[in-house]
Amino acid sequence: MANICAELPVFEADVNVNDSFDLTLKPVAAVNGEAQYWPLFNAANPSEQFGNIVFKFRGQNKSITLNITLDTSEVEGIEFTKANKGDFDGIVGLSPEFKQEFKAKAKKGAENNYTQLTVTAAVKKSEQDDEDGNSFSFLWLCEMIDSGMNIVSGDPNAQYEPL
Repeated sequence: MANICAELPVFEADVNVNDSFDLTLKPVAAVNGEAQYWPLFNAANPSEQFGNIVFKFRGQNKSITLNITLDTSEVEGIEFTKANKGDFDGIVGLSPEFKQEFKAKAKKGAENNYTQLTVTAAVKKSEQDDEDGNSFSFLWLCEMIDSGMNIVSGDPNAQYEPL
């Protein structure tokens, strides 16, 4: 998969303000068995596309909420994966050192499938992070409704280094 994300702006989710944003994630079918980049758009301005989301954790007692809608117009029968327990629907975390409060909850959309995902990141600790903030890497986790097959949309900038 070509790293077209490098050519696109990064959505910086700056957890230094209490704010919320509406985004649209558009799954794209694999081409010749090769995974494709899933575009992420600003819901209020669909021409504004992002390559990646970077969470920056700064300040104290601040949070950010991302309301993400899964656009199933190109890949039908797909939804965010619903976890049986915990607060991590629709995502797979890659940052083992992540300490902040992070929740992701899938909700049913108009077609009664899990096409809505609310991601909340908050800073609750008393000490402040470094000036640039810390970042958290994750991948989107979806599944086909009929087959239950998991589909993970890769972030080419995400890096996972096992301990």
